[in-house]
Amino acid sequence: YKISYQELSEAGIPASELRGTDFRLYLRGEEITLFTSTDQLYSQEDYILFFGKRNKGELDGYMYDERESQLNPEYSLFTDTSMYFLTIYPGTINKRFRYIENDLGGNLPFKEDYYWHKQEKVNFSDHFKPTHDGTNNVTYSYLDMPEGYSSPMQQSNEFSLPVSNFHNSFENAKLQFRLATSISAHKTDILINGNLSETVIANGYSVTDHIIEIEPGKIQPTMTIRFEGNDNTTAIIDRNSIPIISLSYPREFVFTDADYISFNLETSLFKRFFEIPQLNLNQSNAFLLDLANEYFLIPEYDVVTELTRFLLPPSQKENQVVIFNSTTGIKSAQIIESRTFTDISDINVNYLIITHPALLDDGAGNNFVEDYANYRSSLAGGNYTTHTVYIQDIYDQFGYGIARHSQSLNNFSNYVRERWSNLKYLFIIGKGRDYVETRTKTQLEDPKNQFYIPTFGYHGADGLIAAKSGTNAPAVSIGRIAVRTPDQIREYLTKVQTHEDNLNYAQTIDEKAWMKKVIHLAGGSGNESDVLKSYLDQMADVIENNCFGANVVTYGRTSGTATEAVTDKIINDIEDGASIITFFGHSGVSTSDFNIGDLNNDKFPVFLSLGCYSGDIHTSVTTGQSEKFVLSPHGVIAFLASSGTAYITPQFILGKDFYSRLGNEMYGATIGEIFKDILAQNNTNTSRPIQTLTQQFTIHGDPAVRIQPHAGPDFTFDYSTIRIEPAVINSNEDHFVFSVDMINLGRCSTQDSLDIKILRKYPGGIIDTLIHRVPSPKYRHKVELTLPTGKDAGVGLNSLHLTLDYNNVIEELPAPAAEENNILISDLGFEGYDFFIISTGAKPVYPPEFGIVSSEDVKLLASTFNYFSPRQEFVFQIDTTELFNSPFLKQHKAAYDGGILEWAPGVNLVENSVYYWRVSPDSSSTGLGYIWAGSSFVYLPGSSEGWNQSHLYQYLKDEFNTMEMDGWEFDFGKIGVGLDFKISKYNPTQPRMVFVNGQSFGSLSPSAHRPLINIIAWGPKNHFYNRTLVGFGSISHSNLGFTFKPQNGISQREGMINMLEAAPDSSIVCFYTYLDDSPNKSLKPEEWAQDSISLGKNVFSVLESFGAKDIRKMVTKGTVPYLFIFKKGGKALTELIGKDFDDLLEASQFTTVNYTSGNSTSTIIGPSTQWKNLDWNDEHKNPE
Repeated sequence: YKISYQELSEAGIPASELRGTDFRLYLRGEEITLFTSTDQLYSQEDYILFFGKRNKGELDGYMYDERESQLNPEYSLFTDTSMYFLTIYPGTINKRFRYIENDLGGNLPFKEDYYWHKQEKVNFSDHFKPTHDGTNNVTYSYLDMPEGYSSPMQQSNEFSLPVSNFHNSFENAKLQFRLATSISAHKTDILINGNLSETVIANGYSVTDHIIEIEPGKIQPTMTIRFEGNDNTTAIIDRNSIPIISLSYPREFVFTDADYISFNLETSLFKRFFEIPQLNLNQSNAFLLDLANEYFLIPEYDVVTELTRFLLPPSQKENQVVIFNSTTGIKSAQIIESRTFTDISDINVNYLIITHPALLDDGAGNNFVEDYANYRSSLAGGNYTTHTVYIQDIYDQFGYGIARHSQSLNNFSNYVRERWSNLKYLFIIGKGRDYVETRTKTQLEDPKNQFYIPTFGYHGADGLIAAKSGTNAPAVSIGRIAVRTPDQIREYLTKVQTHEDNLNYAQTIDEKAWMKKVIHLAGGSGNESDVLKSYLDQMADVIENNCFGANVVTYGRTSGTATEAVTDKIINDIEDGASIITFFGHSGVSTSDFNIGDLNNDKFPVFLSLGCYSGDIHTSVTTGQSEKFVLSPHGVIAFLASSGTAYITPQFILGKDFYSRLGNEMYGATIGEIFKDILAQNNTNTSRPIQTLTQQFTIHGDPAVRIQPHAGPDFTFDYSTIRIEPAVINSNEDHFVFSVDMINLGRCSTQDSLDIKILRKYPGGIIDTLIHRVPSPKYRHKVELTLPTGKDAGVGLNSLHLTLDYNNVIEELPAPAAEENNILISDLGFEGYDFFIISTGAKPVYPPEFGIVSSEDVKLLASTFNYFSPRQEFVFQIDTTELFNSPFLKQHKAAYDGGILEWAPGVNLVENSVYYWRVSPDSSSTGLGYIWAGSSFVYLPGSSEGWNQSHLYQYLKDEFNTMEMDGWEFDFGKIGVGLDFKISKYNPTQPRMVFVNGQSFGSLSPSAHRPLINIIAWGPKNHFYNRTLVGFGSISHSNLGFTFKPQNGISQREGMINMLEAAPDSSIVCFYTYLDDSPNKSLKPEEWAQDSISLGKNVFSVLESFGAKDIRKMVTKGTVPYLFIFKKGGKALTELIGKDFDDLLEASQFTTVNYTSGNSTSTIIGPSTQWKNLDWNDEHKNPE
């Protein structure tokens, strides 16, 4: 290869200032001998010559479990292209070919008649990866014997080797070959020209080298070599593969018209003389190099005889002779470009990012990799010290410049780990691919094979990138996001920021209880599903009872495929919030026993998938589970799974270990730290199932992510769980039972119990104080109190006031919020719980509540609380409404003795109608007015007995969770929303500007896009979501609002207009600025008005139509803080504009919205000796 003066100059090398002695060339870390046309200062005629070799498998060998296992050392698994490094070392002795005289005077030895020619064939048509464990097709991710490229692995392989200009020197030729065998026993027959020459016996996978000598008389112009597998001892076909085969034979020096030849010579104690005819040379361009002895000479070329003549000195080495035409017999390097090596030995950060330069710019000047590093360096992001390294630099400095080579990453990882004592996390940003998919030019040009950072081995094992030599587990916490575009980095960063902001939410059940939820998905089929369910139950027992204190919800499969109803329920549960989802079952890259669809959540769990291949993020599949869930704006924050075949028991052990560490000694640790610790214990384990899982377990996500750690315990009451038995308390009873659940929203307490203070307030003002000790729960505990009715003293309105840990024995965190939620208080803010105790009364007996009556002659039966009570007057009523105010109302008043009360109303019942009836002592006898006890039934002639709900007031007896009866229809319940705004320039100590009910709202602080305009809308029913993330052309950021960059042009401003006009009537719309920390970045308000020319309106005029008065002041004030809140279709509520760039605007607004999902639970149905059928009928008013 020749490097000209011009090529050096074009590459940025000041060639005219350098001497020929200054250059040094490296290949794979070793200096290579050069020829330079001068030792003096270079001029335009000067050049460099070197002998170049294609890349082979030298570096690949380090990736094999044992180097001897390498299938084809002559063919690289990654690329044929070698990278040579030309460096400048002035003032030193650099390696050069020395000149020797071609002295043809005097007595010359006899000319040499032949040389030993090597006719070699390197096969690489097929890739072979050994599998283990029969049909399970288990593979190791390190390179395994005999992995690589070769001829097909088949029963018979045949090759033809041409022989030309054979010289009969009476020496045997040598057939050399590398033989690989597959699984089972082998008896490989080697046939030469149809004749059996040798048999090789082997067992199982093997790679062996062989030499067979062939007598001269058996040499033919074409040598046919056949390899036949003929072992018949098993039913498995005897297969072989031949990566390399060569025939070495004596050959005459015939190279007609060649301008480049090479040959090797055996060692010699004597000089040797050569005459080679008919080369394409002349005296001015003939050149000879001896690569082994590092000299050059100028052969003599005789124009008349066309003989190239030269004399070689004695050599103790095997000569490697190259003769070439220095004009036509040389090549130019494919690429010459500058490289700068960086000394990274002392950087010593604790958070390292590896990425590709192509991911640094989204086309609009945004560098989201830098944003990610900056976030991780911030207090909110963990206060890490970060450093970013680019993959090309790793190839160059740790992989000899060989493109796409995985070993470079392993070399780099080992280097920094040994020198950077602080290093904890290695985060790869960029898609990886298995090496078998990126080997050829055609593969690399295929868009589906786009990738940035290689993985290790096949199936890809990122953990081996960070593993020490000879081990299976990463020595540093490593994770990757397999992004293909810069925008995916932005979306993932937003998810991480949202995820890590969750702990700042209010210390309430709604905001924090979901963090304790763990969802289990039990897959499999037949008996296997029982095993998997059992394993998940054992895992649940671990995480429920350690300091994590999980609330485990388990879903199982009810048929061969996950049904749509089950899937919808799972999706709803995920979207309500969970910290962990663990799946155990059958899976692939894109499928599993539970095919969960798209998610629309803003609480992001960690997904642990215990199934085969689901962690393989190194394929061309763009819809794989892991990539879909992690790289979408919703989904999960990390996906943890094996990239290969995984066995059930090792996965169970891994999952159980994960739960154990998460809730015990490694509580609060990152997912990277936890799995590094788990996998490290398997480094010396020789079990194949454990080895492969250890190698192939993949963290798709940031290894520094934590799973909702809490600073301490936080106990509170779940007011919605309050129950009193009996529902109507009579003073004749001795006791009643009050129960309510207490929940621990945080981690476990170091105290095994806590005290509850109970204040029982009687109607007469007497207060009883009780102290009740309960176990301190990991998550939820039912507090059940058996309390005296108080007999006569208890008749009337009573109340209970409860305080958890009233004596503050347990430190609850975060302070002070966790100490301020210990009293029993309703959602409406009312402290305590009120209830009545009555002294007399009766309760309905028949028809039972929600009963079905088939006879029109119905009798209403009630029973007095006190069976022996004296005779008194009772009142019965029946009506078609529970309000008992319709024209149908019937009433009966009579005196009864204690016991059963009976009334036959004698009314004409209407089919399918619901009737309400009630009974009470006469108001004059109670002193408290009527004390009604009611019931209801439906009239269904011809029906059997049963249970029915089909009327408004019947439904109102049910328990509703975030839903309600709106008139005669079901609707979702309302939630109050208090909005607080703090609008200013970016402040790193308080980056959030919107707060909902006191908590920072979502993640509407996209630092990469500042400055910008955010628009959010609330009500009248629901929050107006940006469901596609790019609604109305907004930049993809969050589904909680619409984010625009009006400075980017009219399309962004038109999107703002469209969004404002599309917001629902009666909604509260908030329009505000989110500015950078520098006043130099402008929203360009001076350009907004001109949009009227194209659109007929502009942002100013649209906002003014909703009541804004100051928005146009931004034209003269420039980019200053601005806030406008208005009710769509109503009036302007708040408008503020900053005095200058540094001003702070503060405002508050209250509104309500509906929940987006809900459920109801009926009262207990039954008991019944037998159920026959269930009839259900509903009507959707609004199918959307």
